[in-house]
Amino acid sequence: MGYTINDSDNRHNGWTNYATWRVNLEVFDGLNLRDHFEELPELGEVASWAEGYAEELLDAAMSEPVGIRKRMLTPCDIVSGWASAFLNDVNWHEIAEHLIDYAKECEQSAA
Repeated sequence: MGYTINDSDNRHNGWTNYATWRVNLEVFDGLNLRDHFEELPELGEVASWAEGYAEELLDAAMSEPVGIRKRMLTPCDIVSGWASAFLNDVNWHEIAEHLIDYAKECEQSAA
């Protein structure tokens, strides 16, 4: 794969940890905040938005049509639990910083 799980600073490819790197790569890579906000919000607001955005994607991916569940615990329930735990390890402020920087870069290159 070529990815380093942890370097000497206990980080992953320059990110706080594997969860933060992976969520940024698969959910937010190439996303421009300007597509979601008129004005660039503060870091904390972007971090909260990013966490909610990822959770909504997870909920949508894990939803099942009514009437499908026949057991108390389905494989989707198990995977959803794992994914939720994974999201708890994400450094949302680090992703927010990256999203803000990327939006500013896009603005500069468009000018």
